[in-house]
Amino acid sequence: MLRCTCSLVGTVLLLATPASAYIDPGTSAPLFTSLGAFLLAGLATLGLFYRKVRHWLVLLWPSLRRLWPLWLVLLGAALGGSITYYFLRDKESAVTQPVHRYQRVVLLGLDGLDPTILQLLLDQGRLPGFAKLLRRGGAIHPWTSTTPPQSPVVWSTLATGVNPGGHGVFDFIERAPGTYLPHLSILRETGGIHLTGERFQRVWAVPAFWELPVFPQGDGATVLRWPVTFPPPERGNHLLAGMGVPDVHGMLGKYTYVTTSEEPSKETEQLVRATREGDVVTASIPGPKIDLGFKLSTRELPLTVDLDVAGSAATLHLAGNNVRVAVGAWSGWIRASIKLDLLRSVKVVFKAYLAAVTPHLQLYIGPLEHDPLDPAVRLSTPPEYSAALAKELGLYHTLGMPEDTKAFENDRLPAKAFLAQAEEIIAERERMLWKTLDERPSGVAAVVFDLPDRIQHVFWRENRLDDEGIVVGVGETIAHCYQRLDQILDELLDRLGPDTALVVLSDHGFTSFSIGVDLNTWLVGEGYQTLVARPTPGKQGELFSLVDWSKTRVFALGFTGVYLNLRGREPKGIVTAAEAQPLLAEVERRLLGLEDIEHSRKPLYRVHRAAAIYKGNRLERAPDLVLGFHRGYRMSWQTAIGGVHGEVFSPNLKKWCGDHLVDPAFVPGILASTVPLSAEGASVLDLAPTVLGLLGLPPQASHEGRDLSRPEP
Repeated sequence: MLRCTCSLVGTVLLLATPASAYIDPGTSAPLFTSLGAFLLAGLATLGLFYRKVRHWLVLLWPSLRRLWPLWLVLLGAALGGSITYYFLRDKESAVTQPVHRYQRVVLLGLDGLDPTILQLLLDQGRLPGFAKLLRRGGAIHPWTSTTPPQSPVVWSTLATGVNPGGHGVFDFIERAPGTYLPHLSILRETGGIHLTGERFQRVWAVPAFWELPVFPQGDGATVLRWPVTFPPPERGNHLLAGMGVPDVHGMLGKYTYVTTSEEPSKETEQLVRATREGDVVTASIPGPKIDLGFKLSTRELPLTVDLDVAGSAATLHLAGNNVRVAVGAWSGWIRASIKLDLLRSVKVVFKAYLAAVTPHLQLYIGPLEHDPLDPAVRLSTPPEYSAALAKELGLYHTLGMPEDTKAFENDRLPAKAFLAQAEEIIAERERMLWKTLDERPSGVAAVVFDLPDRIQHVFWRENRLDDEGIVVGVGETIAHCYQRLDQILDELLDRLGPDTALVVLSDHGFTSFSIGVDLNTWLVGEGYQTLVARPTPGKQGELFSLVDWSKTRVFALGFTGVYLNLRGREPKGIVTAAEAQPLLAEVERRLLGLEDIEHSRKPLYRVHRAAAIYKGNRLERAPDLVLGFHRGYRMSWQTAIGGVHGEVFSPNLKKWCGDHLVDPAFVPGILASTVPLSAEGASVLDLAPTVLGLLGLPPQASHEGRDLSRPEP
């Protein structure tokens, strides 16, 4: 009976498929699984050869019994060695092997999603999608952003896996090479006014993770609206460029406001005063400027508006379109062709919002965006991809930052219209996401939604804060924004199978912007900067127009940068190499001692030396000092573009009341996933190596972060 039982049990168990077990890294699941197999093999052998084994044991037993101490030692050594071996093998595999390899990785980027607000809404039961992710074994972690935590800097780091010194983006605004002039970091021009794709150059100095040779190029990834991806390469994986795509003016988006009133122009808008005769209004919409060799010529779109005062509506006639719009409503897409010269024209798309027809016409014309069906600049990789999306899904916004926060701030768009515009943009990207998931069963599918960033910038005051400036009550507009994105996550979780790893991420969180710090004014007062004239309300020295560079040692530019006027580096530098380090130490010490006396607070939490926090071939472009502000403080708008306000501290009264241009300690982003990640101490540097790890692709020596899919030892 014993023989039959051993044979049967041992054989059956050997043929059974071993159950896989995952206990936290460093456990002994592999040990028990492997030792079990050996024990079962021995049991089966004993059953099959029971009679012969018994015969030899009877014959040899008298001799073996006399040597029992030796056999006991040998048995103990074998058992101890086996246990030690299997424990060590388990530890090594935990370090070198990912938990799992996935066929596809989906990246859901949510710009500005804040971990504190996310947790508050989760606790209130208002985010069923994130709750579902947690119920299914996922996790949500805060993670460290870049220094500074500015969107262009962070998304560049997320994509490339290297610090700003490697990819070359340090601030939204930087100094143009060889000048003191402010320059947009996300839109770099080669020069000239002509409207061609060659006008702009790539921003990143290193490849994004989806551009690496380990990815099959052309069919390894689809990346939708990732910031700082304009201009996209001609060849490679599918990509639709995001933040950085300009309008046809070559700008980040400039709307036109058409009116028959005499009201003054507001900040950064194109104001067009229209002529009215009866119920007919005529005007011209400014188009792109063309270099004729001896002057710049502006091309225009003639506009005629038939007012229907009784019906609270108007009909717009322009470029062959006849578009009726009701007061308080958006038009549909308007397509137009603007003639540039005898041989060239540019195709544009835009929308209009009619605010009023009486007593004056008030008409918002959105930025003239490149027509995705026939763009004058390359919007995608491959170039025809942007048109293919439009043909299948309909026209869409191509501007890198289409949510018009400036028009909302200027009261040209009421809150209802601005939020309707934001909803349209999120719906466009949602359709692109579902299409991509259907078409990409493997590789990477990535989409970035900018909505939380835009909404929190201009609706932050709706939140309730404690004395430290931390959110304890979420405003309804922001809550609705988070819930809208949660709906997408909820559906996404239902669409994904076990072969797909989902990673949800934000680049930074959010905090208040209550007080602007005019650092150039402080530098003037402390004797580090000299002006040729005092600033006045109409002349605040933007673009450093009031600075005497022959007597200036330090200047501030961008939202977190301080530079030395270094000889040999700056056009009119006066600070020698020997003076540089002592001067930096002095400025750093005095900045940390700067106090806002009225509020009894110090605005700066940390001051970082660029050479201490960055490394790479682009380090020479970095500011010398990078400022880490406390909650509530931020560099003033005037300082960012090289101006002086006259007061070091000024209250922020704008609608733009939320921000993240502070020290990264105050605005961590979020990292969530459906798969186990070793996310303690994680930073945005870790995304690129983690994506490779989840797909089972080899790690890259250039990546500075760690693969979070590999359990820590």
